[in-house]
Amino acid sequence: MKKSLLALAILGAFAGAASAQSSVTIYGRIDTGFTSIDQGGSGRVNGISSGNNSASRIGFKGVEDLGNGLKAEFALENGVNTDDGTGKTGQPFSRQSFVGLNGGFGKVRLGKQNTQVKNMLLDIDTFGATGMVNSVDFINGGGLDQRNPNQVAWLSKDYAGFSGGVAYQFGESDTGTGDNSGYSARLGYKNGPLNVQFGYQNQNKTSVAGVDQDDQTNALIGATYDFGVVKLHGIYGEKNTDAAYNATADDIKIRSALIGVTVPMGASKIRAEYIRNDNKDIDDADSNVWAVSYTYAMSKRTQLYATYVRTSNDDKSNLGIGGPGEGTNGQSASGVALGVQHNF
Repeated sequence: MKKSLLALAILGAFAGAASAQSSVTIYGRIDTGFTSIDQGGSGRVNGISSGNNSASRIGFKGVEDLGNGLKAEFALENGVNTDDGTGKTGQPFSRQSFVGLNGGFGKVRLGKQNTQVKNMLLDIDTFGATGMVNSVDFINGGGLDQRNPNQVAWLSKDYAGFSGGVAYQFGESDTGTGDNSGYSARLGYKNGPLNVQFGYQNQNKTSVAGVDQDDQTNALIGATYDFGVVKLHGIYGEKNTDAAYNATADDIKIRSALIGVTVPMGASKIRAEYIRNDNKDIDDADSNVWAVSYTYAMSKRTQLYATYVRTSNDDKSNLGIGGPGEGTNGQSASGVALGVQHNF
């Protein structure tokens, strides 16, 4: 009897050690609310929508301690439309799906994951680069790549406030090694209330939908400064697209500026932002974005929100709610959202 108890105790100790070395977490976010959107040409649409304050999702992530400071990690994350229960067709893990190693060298990850420009915007954008006012949809004229498949990425550790990352996306095309490939890089510095980030992305768009296209580059530099009573946000960006990509006779450059504020007030928070897009090569093709939101935290995991966003377009611009091409040339677009967000 004593030997049996001793054996059980030893087995229990080994089981406890094994569970302490590895873990899997299920997490997610449910964001659903009433929306009213007018894209400036087809009338206003009212309904219930998902991801207005932050994209709804469900995910699995895990880590295993391999010893000597080395860990294995993975993430599988799917976007969910919580208004009707659907996800992206054919993409069971539409947001992220990667595996990697984490050690003294930083992190190396393989699979679908954020671009380094997206990681830069997550740090600087007033609205956290998500939801109805996702800066990916608006800055530099909108249409920035958020996440790319077939990536190998390296993320550095923090060195006295400095950190960075680089990523390369394989195009996996038999017409050329560089076709449909891309790369991105980020360099940042955080120290107390100051956060400065730089992001760069080069995306080759060859043979998209059977049309020969070329490179598009996005460069962004931004900073935040937290005074406690108010947090200031600022970004300057530039996008260059080759003539083939735009189906025009000339290359096109768009310069952008973003200014924003976050004002915390106990459980409440007010955010406001303005974006200016200046097309340097096409006359009468500029656009502007104004946005404001109010959130109230009912608990650490649940909050209510109200958001308003409006775009204005010159005659040759169609920036709408959701990005370029969503609006109508020369018309303003607007959107309102009232909802609840719960994290688990």
